[in-house]
Amino acid sequence: MAKELTVPRELTYKQALFVVHYLRTMEAKQAALDAGYSPGNAAKYGHELMQLHHVKAAIDAAMSERIERTKIDADWVLLDHRIGQRP
Repeated sequence: MAKELTVPRELTYKQALFVVHYLRTMEAKQAALDAGYSPGNAAKYGHELMQLHHVKAAIDAAMSERIERTKIDADWVLLDHRIGQRP
């Protein structure tokens, strides 16, 4: 079951959607499209949203929460990849 979207006070609903979609895609233009920004301006809005301190802070906080919840970070991924390599 999907978690309900809780919008921090400093984010608009659309900005919060951008954050959720950015966490899924890690791509600003696609996240902007998925959040409902117009296709013709998605790249521009994605870039602009990533420059906003409160949007970036929300992304960083959500990423930290996800790492804490899953216990998976870049080091874990790299270690897992190395273990899976053939000699």
